[in-house]
Amino acid sequence: MLVVLQEPLIQLIYELLSIYEYRYARPIPITYDTVPDKTTVTLPLYGAIELNKPTLYLMSLPIVERLSRIKQLALTELIYIGATHTRLEHSIGVAHLMKVLCTLISYLSKRQGIEFQVTNFDEVTLSIIGLLHDIGHPGWGHALDGIVGNVVSKLIELGIIARNPLFAPKKLDMAIAQYLLENNDQMKIAIEHIGKREIQKECPELKVEPTTYRQLIAVVIAEEKRWEFFKELHREAIEKPKLKARILLYTDLLAEPINCDRLDWIIRDELHAMLSTILPEDQKQKLNEIKATINKLIEIAEEVSKRAQLKEDKVKTVEQILKIAENIESKSPKQN
Repeated sequence: MLVVLQEPLIQLIYELLSIYEYRYARPIPITYDTVPDKTTVTLPLYGAIELNKPTLYLMSLPIVERLSRIKQLALTELIYIGATHTRLEHSIGVAHLMKVLCTLISYLSKRQGIEFQVTNFDEVTLSIIGLLHDIGHPGWGHALDGIVGNVVSKLIELGIIARNPLFAPKKLDMAIAQYLLENNDQMKIAIEHIGKREIQKECPELKVEPTTYRQLIAVVIAEEKRWEFFKELHREAIEKPKLKARILLYTDLLAEPINCDRLDWIIRDELHAMLSTILPEDQKQKLNEIKATINKLIEIAEEVSKRAQLKEDKVKTVEQILKIAENIESKSPKQN
C-alpha cells in the first residue's frame, strides 16, 4: 500500500505510525522479575517520590523511554532556554498527583460513610495511567495541530481508527495513544503481563482479565466518558460495574474536573521556563496559589497515609479543592 498511495498526507500517516511500530520495537534484556520492586527518585516540584515495579518495568520499554527525549514544550526552549523538561518528567508527576488525590478521595469517602480503601489495584493502575497518558505525543508536541484534522480524517478513511468524537482534530496524540494501546505488541504484552502479575494475583476479587485491564487503561487515557464509543473496542471493561466506577474516578483525576494533567504541567512549565520572572503580578500570584494548593494536598495526603486523623480545617481544604465532595458516592469504586 505504501508503494501505491502517493498522496503526501497518507505517506505522512504511515511514516508517523511506522516510527512507533518499528523504531521502538527493539527487544530489551529486562524481564519483569529483574526489575526492582520499587525505587526512589527525585522529581522537580515534588522531591523524593517512590516508583513501583510496574512503572519501572514500563519505563524500560523503548516506546516509553522515548518520552525522556521529547520536550514537554517542544520548540519553546528557543526562547525560554530552561524549558527543556521532558514528557517523561511530566508523566511521572501526573502519576504521583493522581495517587495523592486518590488517597484523599478515599479519606473523604469514609467520612461520608462510603467504604473505599485505596488498594494495590488503584496504586498500580494510576501509576500506569499517569505514565502513559502522553504516550502518543510526537516530538513536536502541539506545534502541528493545524494539520491534525486532515490527518485524523485520513486515519478514519483508511480504517485505522473508528469515526467518533474521541479523535478530535486537536488530539492526534490521543488517537495515536489509543492505537498503541490497542495494536502495539510491545505495549499490549507489557500491560497485560502487569495485569496478570499484579492485578489477577493481588486483586482476584475483581476478576479482571489482562486484556480487560488494558482496555480500562485505554479508556481512562482517552479521557472519554461517552461509553457508546467504546462498546465494541473496550466492551469488557465498561460493562463491569466495579471497573466502570473506577474508570469514572480515574478519568476525573486525570482530566476534568480535577485534571492532574493540567495541575502538573501548569506549575512544571512555569518552573522550567522561569515564567515568574516575566509574568504580571496578578498571574504570578495565581500560579503561586496553585503551587501552594498542590503542596498542601501532598502534605495532607502524607498525613492520611500515616493513618492520621485530619483536623476539620484540612478536611474542608481538601473538599474545596477537589470540588467533588458532593458527588463522591456516584463516582466511588464502591459501586457494584
